[in-house]
Amino acid sequence: MEHQRSHQLDRAQLDPLSSPVLQRELPGLAAALDEQIMRERLQTTFFGADSRFVIERCNPGQAIYLAGVFCGLRYEMEVRDTASGQMIEPLVIGRVFQDQSACARFFHDQLEPVAALSRDREELAPFVTPIALFESLNMAAHVFPIDGELPALLDVTDRRRVIEILRETLPEVQEGRFMPHACRVELAHYGRQHRCTLRYLLDGAASDGANAHQVVYGKVTADGSGERTIPVLAALRERLPALNGMDRVNIPRVLGFHPDLQLLLLEAIPGKPQVARLLKARLAGAEATQPGMLTLEHAVGDCGRIAARMHTSGIALGQPRTIDAELDWLRQSIHALRRISPEPGAQLQDWLEWISACAARTDPLPLCFSHGDFTYTQLIFDDRQCGLVDFDTICQAEPALDLGQFLAYQRLAIRKDQRPDAPFPEAATEQLCEQFLNAYEAASGERWGDKQRLRERVAVYEILMLLRLAVHSWQKLKISRLEHAMKLLEERIACLQ
Repeated sequence: MEHQRSHQLDRAQLDPLSSPVLQRELPGLAAALDEQIMRERLQTTFFGADSRFVIERCNPGQAIYLAGVFCGLRYEMEVRDTASGQMIEPLVIGRVFQDQSACARFFHDQLEPVAALSRDREELAPFVTPIALFESLNMAAHVFPIDGELPALLDVTDRRRVIEILRETLPEVQEGRFMPHACRVELAHYGRQHRCTLRYLLDGAASDGANAHQVVYGKVTADGSGERTIPVLAALRERLPALNGMDRVNIPRVLGFHPDLQLLLLEAIPGKPQVARLLKARLAGAEATQPGMLTLEHAVGDCGRIAARMHTSGIALGQPRTIDAELDWLRQSIHALRRISPEPGAQLQDWLEWISACAARTDPLPLCFSHGDFTYTQLIFDDRQCGLVDFDTICQAEPALDLGQFLAYQRLAIRKDQRPDAPFPEAATEQLCEQFLNAYEAASGERWGDKQRLRERVAVYEILMLLRLAVHSWQKLKISRLEHAMKLLEERIACLQ
């Protein structure tokens, strides 16, 4: 089956903000994305025109557009206290609705009850109000940590409340080895919807009275994934360290779970993501080559080896995630996209039909324990020690899901970050992809039988994951990334024909 040859789409065709349909359905969005307009509106509403607190920067970003429903935005602000000269950096979340009544319901039903509980919060003291309704824009806005979908954020970001929780929970406290006295709360990751990860920096005393410090991560969710993660981490800690006689993989230990807050507490494991840094250094021609240092090839190989260890662990946790489910999600999402942006929607639909036919001609692999969002950002390195994080998407899937996801993200990162004046050689890209797959195949042995069958299925899933990346880029209004994903899709499909 020949796929329809694409023609070059211009930026206006790709950008949902250029769509007359979107402009008609969300007429307030253009103003909501205008920094100058919103700086003035947020200043007047949240602080007051004559306040000593003055917004100096108001950067609208981290958009998520759910076609036909709303568009969420984040405003990263820099606010100066003119009395002291100090700068604060509050985060304001906005949601522009298609329907005025839906906007009002969200404001009154979800934001007002949470805001009523926040009156004594120190970090909200500079604000006249921590929530606002901009009726002319069909927009509701709120200051972090107020969140109508995660009301528990008020508790889990309160330093006094967190100290109480950790004193009741931490094993080190129960064993008398550590007593926290002070806590600093940092925002580690705030997903566009339904989840937030916090970093708790604890100062306290050890059992001998000496000063001691500890870092704890707290994850709060609205979908129950925190509680479901507990047996997953226990199984991984039991199964991965001794598998195939390889070095231990660090998996965070669960320190406690508070069901009333849906708060999962996790230990901090050593290291940080390194593949992105190494890849950017390679692309910039600034790679360090000192003996003993972690190389890009070895880090990518470790990613493949850890994927193999997960897939062959025999862990039976996680819901099934089949290729039919992937295709159904893409069909629905591309249909919604096509209503707003018909040209890219038609192209993505053509590619989806083509890869669906390819999938039907390849043999599915048995489902196994899978990460579900396996990219190099989930792997952290401390010298040669490696750890795995972020288990919200654990599932039972074909191994090709994780492998195709990894390759899709790696190829897109190379495309996006390479220097225009020194493009990364295609052969070097293929070499990195082979490094990952070869390491995976060596570590998984004969588990999946014919390697050609595995490679064919990985190629199918890589296209599916690139399609998913294109849809997500469009939803997040990341048009440059969408352009890269579309070009990459065309190239990868041409390679499979």
